[in-house]
Amino acid sequence: MRLVRRRHAPAYFNNLGGFRFDAAGNLFIADSGNQRIRKVTPDGVITTIAGTGVAGFSGDGGPATSAELNGPSRVSPDNQGNLYFVDSYNNCIRKIDSSGTISTFAGNGAANFAGDGGPAILAELQDVADVLADASGNVFIADAGNFRVRKVNSQGIISTVAGSGVDEPQYIYPDSVMPPRQLGGSALEYSLYEPLSLAVDSAGNVFIADAGLEMVLQVDLSGIITDYAGNGPPGYPPLAVGQSATSSGLGQSSSIAMDSHGNLMIALGDEIVVVSPAGLISNIIQTTYPIYYISLNQDIPYYSFGPSIYVSSPNALYAGAAESGTSGDGGPAINALFEDPGPIALDLQGNIYVFDSYEVRKISADGIISHFAGTGTYGFDSGDGGPAATASIGYVTGMAVDGAGKRLSGREWKQRSRNR
Repeated sequence: MRLVRRRHAPAYFNNLGGFRFDAAGNLFIADSGNQRIRKVTPDGVITTIAGTGVAGFSGDGGPATSAELNGPSRVSPDNQGNLYFVDSYNNCIRKIDSSGTISTFAGNGAANFAGDGGPAILAELQDVADVLADASGNVFIADAGNFRVRKVNSQGIISTVAGSGVDEPQYIYPDSVMPPRQLGGSALEYSLYEPLSLAVDSAGNVFIADAGLEMVLQVDLSGIITDYAGNGPPGYPPLAVGQSATSSGLGQSSSIAMDSHGNLMIALGDEIVVVSPAGLISNIIQTTYPIYYISLNQDIPYYSFGPSIYVSSPNALYAGAAESGTSGDGGPAINALFEDPGPIALDLQGNIYVFDSYEVRKISADGIISHFAGTGTYGFDSGDGGPAATASIGYVTGMAVDGAGKRLSGREWKQRSRNR
């Protein structure tokens, strides 16, 4: 099947947490700062599928779009149309089923370790870094704060598959020689340090990117843990095609992904290192920007940087704004750049006012953006008695519009509220 790359209209994400594609090419995004989960279809249409935009915890048993989330980060679709995501500050994994109903899947909200052998919904998790659903109905959790990788089986029972629960400090490399590693034994007795990302191959082997150990580890079906990539000083020897992945010094990897042919993609700085099923580095893909997170769509890697998602080979913007900024005044708001958007107000005529980096910008009802107030420079040393467009503005914590169409600052709004 030929992949058709489309340049999607620029949606703006706030602290993009993580993303994954499903088998149909739909892109699911944890828009963490906006407290939402969003979906981009292959033809470029973006919608919110979970979250009201208000940080909190509510909504289980009802429509996901009416639920409150708190710091959604990683996401993972399964083959049945369900989506799992890490609700970070609620210390749980939540699930959106194929009908759009949200529920808590794992974690009782307490930041601790408990629950192995029982229902996942009663378990305790801590600082979860990733979630991944496999083809067999299992869901794997990188329980980073507990230095473990855990699994919830198709019956909803949680267990630990890797990690002793004791963190292992980063190694020091005297004379560029690694200390001996205790690999080849039970994964339950092995000390993980910073498990950040997970992958699973078609046979059910689990791969763990441990940024603290600067390695990718493999846990096979019998529970034995081995080194899959890394185990050398960072950058020594230099990474090269044809080289054994286990003799390479990877450095810290924030994200991994497995393609349909068993090739493991490892995000390393501004490149993606491909490790073949034979354990050799088979390709090194250079990216335009440093990579925060990667996912695959039809075996092609996509990666996130800042507020944007890019497709590699060749590098091109796929979703999100390419950059932040304050340009676009006088033209369509959809093409404008924002530096640090904050409080928003709406008037009775459908105009929107956005506080953005020490100025207020206006988006008219017909979608045209313009400068409304402030100079873009912090201060309170000019402007009273003159045009709002040339006045200095400091930190604005809220805006509102009164019945006469007057824009109220956060201070005025609070004072009026007290006088009611």
